[in-house]
Amino acid sequence: MKRVATLFLSLMLIFNAISAFAISKTELESNPERYIIISESTGGNGYCDYSNTKLIANTDATATIKTQIYQVFNNGQMITTCDYDFTYNKERSAKSLTELVMSKPEARAMPEYFVNQLKALDSGVKVHKYNFKVFNFSGKDITPLKLHGYEKTMIADMRSLDYSIASGLYGVYFNGELF
Repeated sequence: MKRVATLFLSLMLIFNAISAFAISKTELESNPERYIIISESTGGNGYCDYSNTKLIANTDATATIKTQIYQVFNNGQMITTCDYDFTYNKERSAKSLTELVMSKPEARAMPEYFVNQLKALDSGVKVHKYNFKVFNFSGKDITPLKLHGYEKTMIADMRSLDYSIASGLYGVYFNGELF
């Protein structure tokens, strides 16, 4: 019984040590084939973990892509990470909306304008964020207690970073088709 308790305690300590060190700024910057820069600013860069990005559902009407995003904040000396599920309503893709607009004679003169107006009303992308964590630049988990269990689902605004990420991922998986 004492051996089992010692083994269990040892495994818990090992697991805790592994989970406490997740990612460092150096690791993000030194693996560009895995961590692709998706946004750049003087305050820090955003990265997509491409090796953990997967198309998890694809039907005629919708598609869902799962990924993990890292955001580096140079001023705060921290890295945030969050898992994302992007669900796309294919009828709201730029390609589908352009076909709809072009079928209307009054809209043919400025199709891009009308597509943008329709996308502003409903981008067609639903974002589910979860597993939010905060790390210092060395990779130590410093997530505040109030953020444990963070989860949020929303429609992506066409002007948001979430929409830009979703659109880029859609292009990767669907050979450059616009979303």
